[in-house]
Amino acid sequence: MTQHAHISIASYWLLIAGTQFYRLIAQARRRELRAAQLEARLAEARLEALRGQLQPHFLFNTLQAAVTLVHDDPDGAEDVLLQLSELLRASLDKLHVQQIPLRREIELLNHYMSIQQRRFGERLRFDVQVDPGLLDCAVPTLILQPLVENAVRYGVGRHKENDLVTFRAWRNRDALCLEISNRTGVLDGEPEQLFTRGVGLSNTRRRLEQLYGERQALDIFDGRPSGVGVRLSLPAHAMENDVSALPAGVAP
Repeated sequence: MTQHAHISIASYWLLIAGTQFYRLIAQARRRELRAAQLEARLAEARLEALRGQLQPHFLFNTLQAAVTLVHDDPDGAEDVLLQLSELLRASLDKLHVQQIPLRREIELLNHYMSIQQRRFGERLRFDVQVDPGLLDCAVPTLILQPLVENAVRYGVGRHKENDLVTFRAWRNRDALCLEISNRTGVLDGEPEQLFTRGVGLSNTRRRLEQLYGERQALDIFDGRPSGVGVRLSLPAHAMENDVSALPAGVAP
């Protein structure tokens, strides 16, 4: 066999091997793309499921609060139901949105706070401390309400003393920090154990993990001498500009 024939055969097999090699690379890339798409869909489904667990939980507790007012305070019960309808309407508008500007989240929270203030009267006050420069920062939809609900339930809901529930938001370098605390709550266990109780804390942690991975943190702390707080840290980034007015309760 001539040298030219040997070179032709070698070239042929090199061409076959190269074609097969690139085919395998293309197949591997397609598999990786399909896996990434499936993982993204799974993550989205998990987030929807976690958020869906919060809404019935909150709805049940709010309707229960309205029922307790029907006989003794009909006007109060009506106000609770009106605030609830506004909150549900706004929540349904954002049903398929995972993040909203902080200003919108506070507007949703204001409806909830109005419900609880009507329920507890002068025994409960709220204090919202937010730098207006942070109001366009993105936060998970309905992330604050279950945490404020816990602060009310385990504060004024369990203790006879008047209570103050405080919500603060500030920026720490590239992180947006959100903190909710009460003055009468008692830390009755190790912080890590508290994440296994109820829906609010455990779902909040899982939602943050799904959305931000290792770029988030959720901690429970003792207020000392009394009170319990929850602090969230998540990446600080702004959503598209929103020119609406500041929500009620935000310090200028």
